[in-house]
Amino acid sequence: MKKIAPYLLFISSIIFLTFFWDSISLPFNEDKSYLGDSYANNLHHSQNDTLRFVLYLSIPFLILIFFYQIYEKIFFINVKDIILKYDLTYSSDHKNLIFFFGITIIFIIIEFFFIDFKVLNHQIDIFHEGLWLTPSNNAIIKDEFWQSSYVERGFFGNFYPYLLWKFFNIESIGVTRFLNLFVIFFNKVFLMLIAYRIASVVNLEKKQKIIFYLLLSLTLLIYTSYFAPVFFLRSLLLLIFIFLFLNFIVLENKKILNLIAIGLLSSLSIFWYIDIGIYINTLILFILIVLILKKKFTYVFSLSTFIILGWVIFYAYISENEFNQFINNTKLLIVTIDYIHGLIFPTPFLSQDTRSTKVLILFLITGFLIIKEINFAKKKEFKFLLITTFLFITSILYFKYGLSRSDGGHIKVASSFLYIPLFSILYFKILQFIFNQNKISFIRPNYINTALLIIFLSTIFLNKKYEIKSATNFIHSKDNIQRLLNYSDNKYISKDYQNFILQYKELSSQDECVMIYTNEVALPYLLKKPTCSKHYLLYLATPPQIQKNIIKDLNISTSKYLVYKSDVDAYGHVGDRLKLLDGYIKENYNFYQKISHWEIYKKKK
Repeated sequence: MKKIAPYLLFISSIIFLTFFWDSISLPFNEDKSYLGDSYANNLHHSQNDTLRFVLYLSIPFLILIFFYQIYEKIFFINVKDIILKYDLTYSSDHKNLIFFFGITIIFIIIEFFFIDFKVLNHQIDIFHEGLWLTPSNNAIIKDEFWQSSYVERGFFGNFYPYLLWKFFNIESIGVTRFLNLFVIFFNKVFLMLIAYRIASVVNLEKKQKIIFYLLLSLTLLIYTSYFAPVFFLRSLLLLIFIFLFLNFIVLENKKILNLIAIGLLSSLSIFWYIDIGIYINTLILFILIVLILKKKFTYVFSLSTFIILGWVIFYAYISENEFNQFINNTKLLIVTIDYIHGLIFPTPFLSQDTRSTKVLILFLITGFLIIKEINFAKKKEFKFLLITTFLFITSILYFKYGLSRSDGGHIKVASSFLYIPLFSILYFKILQFIFNQNKISFIRPNYINTALLIIFLSTIFLNKKYEIKSATNFIHSKDNIQRLLNYSDNKYISKDYQNFILQYKELSSQDECVMIYTNEVALPYLLKKPTCSKHYLLYLATPPQIQKNIIKDLNISTSKYLVYKSDVDAYGHVGDRLKLLDGYIKENYNFYQKISHWEIYKKKK
């Protein structure tokens, strides 16, 4: 009974919480009822889903922890030893593992040039790609960042085309699309580095470590194709942070160097993507607390110094006005984004939404396995368990991305970092069981490694979703990349858009800026004009203060025309959400003409 008791308690608590899920609810604040996709209409507090998720995981985990502590009386001792005494175990003799790591990296490099870069000339996503094309266009024209555009993703997330256009001296959509692939390539490299670091400390024999590495790296790569990845642009800096942390744990002679890099990421990450910056800084706080508990005050001083230094550098480099706008922008975004952007997370099991339920099950399984391993931990497993626990905490933080926007695509991407600790602990237990029980003693580990390497090689060059790989592409990769970088904008837009842009450019030739009152966010970039208001993204403009800011900007602007409505706007007319701004436009503008699918309004004299 004692053996099955933790399972029964764990499952029983999950069943109870499933029926209790919808009852977990924070009071809705009517003052923050910014119109969005589902929160305001359902009087749903922006942090309800986060609270439900935390309770759904923490209560079963706490029940399991206290069960083990009461009956085994060693769980908390093991936790203390894992945190404070993890330094005890590490072998630097990994020549064979390094060899296999090198082979897999070579395969990844070759794979990148097998891609058909020409297929990136598909039609523009007028909404999503506009989120980085239009802010970058504003920055090019105005030589400002936060003062010229409302930054809803992050400095890099919104302005990376600007950086690329300056670097390549080519202002094109193809440049931005190439960077996305290039970042995914680096994501793959860092996933391999992370898998290697984990394999180097897992409590297995040398040849078994190679099997572990190949299994883990192959699994992570399956989830990261070039055209439908779960580890995509925003993931890179968090993967780098994880790799630096693993280096800090594993490499005894380079701890200070890795702490310096981690400290500098405190500020850099906020300017990458705002949410990634929040996750990384939360994890840095955890690291500082652990270092203080370990009384490693030299490390605490080094890390704190470079955290402060990184922020001082950014403050010194950015003008005071820009820095103030950065602060105001970020504060406004944090308090409004969930209400506007939020989609309610489906009730596990009862909603019959398979993706959201599956992800919660995977979180529960991963946590269960880690807690069980901690309870029965051996000293040789301390580093591995510290790393997997850290990775699990990271995956929980990152899943906030899927709790705020709980549709299938966002939940899939938000669960990506969970796969690292999940498969790490699973493959460790499977290999430990197989080799300790001599289940396949008739097969030599070298044969398994060779077979896995062949599978790795064959799998990586297979086409995944939307991919077209071939040796011919490898031969012509340089020409294909150059062609992509230099495609004109018309390559990416339909004839209707081409004709509209020509006519609207002529009509508004005297206008200093452009006001697009639709969800076609890329239009200002295609028109090569700055937006009349920094709040170019009207999807996020439902807070009254933002609408008032837009009205103020329109009052100042001398531009006569605006694009009021579009028949091809995939997300519907924005006037249904922006009552204050829509009333102002109706009062101060008149219908002027319709160009194909687009209604043009002209300012009254």
